[in-house]
Amino acid sequence: MIAQDVNIPEDLEIGLGLPEPLRAEAAEMFYEAFGQKIQPLFGSKESAVAIFRKAIDPELTMVALCQDRFVGLAGLRYDDRSFLQFNLSIFTEELGTIKGTLSFFLYTSFKHRVRQGELFLDALIVKDSARGQGIGTFLLQEIFEFARQNQFDRIRLDVAAANSSARRLYERMGFTCFKTRSYLYLQRIVGATAIGMMQKQMN
Repeated sequence: MIAQDVNIPEDLEIGLGLPEPLRAEAAEMFYEAFGQKIQPLFGSKESAVAIFRKAIDPELTMVALCQDRFVGLAGLRYDDRSFLQFNLSIFTEELGTIKGTLSFFLYTSFKHRVRQGELFLDALIVKDSARGQGIGTFLLQEIFEFARQNQFDRIRLDVAAANSSARRLYERMGFTCFKTRSYLYLQRIVGATAIGMMQKQMN
């Protein structure tokens, strides 16, 4: 259930599938949430946003609209399908052969390998201007419903250990942290000094 103290906007709409006109905005949103933390891999903001824009899979993007404004998204991953479908050519087109190849292999080497029956949450983002309205909670509720309908055993996600507000939200929604992994010397690649690995069982 949605927490009693959360007032969900009546005109909030959540749907699976990113309309093509929103692709560029979704890439910007992802960069603002995560890209700055790993910018050394991409060089400039423009290069990072271009890579994200090309890589986004609209079919695995859950979109939150409020009064026709794009206010949040969730990126899903399961089996061999991913919210961000990175391939080498996307990186080399934007960064050149040498830097693009190096950045691609560095970035993908830390990508979580999804287990059978697992739904992995690649991203949960709410715009700063729309926070405090329960949109993140409602996105999670829709993800839970998607997981139930598609018979996933569990939902997995990673959260920066320092992001206490996000961790509290996930714990309130039934996730538990089963492992914390340190990346003290890889912060510029991973984007955090430590990552909490969380899961929610669906059965």
